[in-house]
Amino acid sequence: MLIMATAFALLVLLLFQAPSLYIYQKWRELAVFLFLWAIASAYALLVVSTLEIPSPSQLIIEVTGFLGRFLMEG
Repeated sequence: MLIMATAFALLVLLLFQAPSLYIYQKWRELAVFLFLWAIASAYALLVVSTLEIPSPSQLIIEVTGFLGRFLMEG
């Protein structure tokens, strides 16, 4: 039920914001909005699901550690 409520809230946000960007032909803003909305939607649905996901700070630490090792070796 929580997943459905989250999906509904995300769709409401999309339906309020996207049409005005489309009507006023703000294509770049619409593209950025849809990109960020998709990322936020995926993350929000993963958070409310029963899947075990790492925290964003842990992901940042892992990515920066990988980049640091990659840059120091090459």
